Amino acid sequence: MKPVDFITDMYRPDDLVALVLVSRDEEKKTQQRIWNAGKAASQQVMKWLRYSNTHGYDIYIGMNPLRPGSRTRNKEDVEEVRRVYADLDEDGPSKLKEVLQDGFSGKIPSASYIINTSPDRYQLIWNVKPGSFTPKEAEALMRGIAVRYGGDRAVTDVSRVLRLPGFKHRGKNTWITMSSTSAEKSEKKDWPDALFTEPDRTASVKRASSSPHRSGGDTSPSGHDWGWTRDRIREGNVTDEELEQQLAAARTDKRDPADYAKRTVARARESLDMEYSR
Repeated sequence: MKPVDFITDMYRPDDLVALVLVSRDEEKKTQQRIWNAGKAASQQVMKWLRYSNTHGYDIYIGMNPLRPGSRTRNKEDVEEVRRVYADLDEDGPSKLKEVLQDGFSGKIPSASYIINTSPDRYQLIWNVKPGSFTPKEAEALMRGIAVRYGGDRAVTDVSRVLRLPGFKHRGKNTWITMSSTSAEKSEKKDWPDALFTEPDRTASVKRASSSPHRSGGDTSPSGHDWGWTRDRIREGNVTDEELEQQLAAARTDKRDPADYAKRTVARARESLDMEYSR
């Protein structure tokens, strides 16, 4: 499937979608564009994406449409949930086999798309009926899928971007390919109740009872905050809002703790979104 076909299959022409371009060259800034899907799939934009991919950028696309007028890609910008997903980045083939077997046997809905991002690594996407999941329910389901099948627990937020098939993975120099397994759209009742997993708030609050700290890397207070925040997001058991509250409470030495926390969490989230250039 070509990139333009993937976009038009996932979105209506007037849906707002996020395109994100990330370079492995630290001197090149991450680029984000929020356009309607009609423009995103246009010949002009496809030409620009191919040029950027050839010159070292990895290409990502948001999984859920954004609210009209959105200029950012935060959780509150998501208009509605139309997809849930999972990232299988370790022991991918065996995990993929397990997911497919459960789909074939009817234990869970069959995945709508299987994206092979690099050798032995996969991203699975399930289309869901619009209005059938709240963002909170969708994220609870994605946490459960990650736990059940050994996926990346950081890939559980509704504002996530994943790799756009049809372009090269610049880190591996391999093409990102995709197959489609199901045209059906699932809804909440189609998924086992046991897969809906709530965040472990008790553990996250306990970890935040003292100043966030993480050894290694930048040993400055801000460096510790950065590493701690990324670790908590990877675990997938706390919301961005809770992280901001915990970080602000721990860094009352800052002139504006709330603003500092909000910027730190947003930057950490963006950096993890882009880490799939591995």
